[in-house]
Amino acid sequence: MLKNSDKVIITHLRRDGRKNVTDISKEVKIPATTIYDRLRLLQRKYVKKNAMLMEFDKMGYPVTCFITINVKSDKKDNLNSYLMGHGNVNSLFKLNYGSKILIEGVFKSINQLDKFIEEVQSRFEVENIHADYVTEELKRESFLTDLSHFE
Repeated sequence: MLKNSDKVIITHLRRDGRKNVTDISKEVKIPATTIYDRLRLLQRKYVKKNAMLMEFDKMGYPVTCFITINVKSDKKDNLNSYLMGHGNVNSLFKLNYGSKILIEGVFKSINQLDKFIEEVQSRFEVENIHADYVTEELKRESFLTDLSHFE
C-alpha cells in the first residue's frame, strides 16, 4: 500500500518528471531527504521507464495511427518479433488474451503507413487489420497527476 507521501511525490512527478526533489520538498513541506529516499524506492518498485513524451508531428512525423491486427496463432510470434523491431512502432500491446495486437505507429506520411500495412499483410497471415488515424491528441499521460486519482 502506498503511503500518502508517496502519492504526493507520484502526482508531482507525473505532472512534471523533471521536477527536482528540492522544489517538491518546498511545496509539500516534506524533507528533501525523505522525498529522495521514497523516490528511490518508488522507482525500483513502480517505474517502468523514464522517457520523454515527444511531439512527433513537429519532428516531421505527422501521422499517428492505432492499428489492430488479428493474425493466425502460428504467425503471432513472428509478427510480434517483426513489430518489436520496427522503427515506426511506438507502442505494442497484446489484446484480449488472444491473437489480437494493438500498435501505435508513427509515420512521416500516409503513404509510409500504407506501405507498412501492406508489408504486414503480405508477410503474415493477417485475418483482420484496422487502422484509426489520430487527428488530434486530446490527453496523454495524465493518470495519477492528482491525489483524487488514487481514490
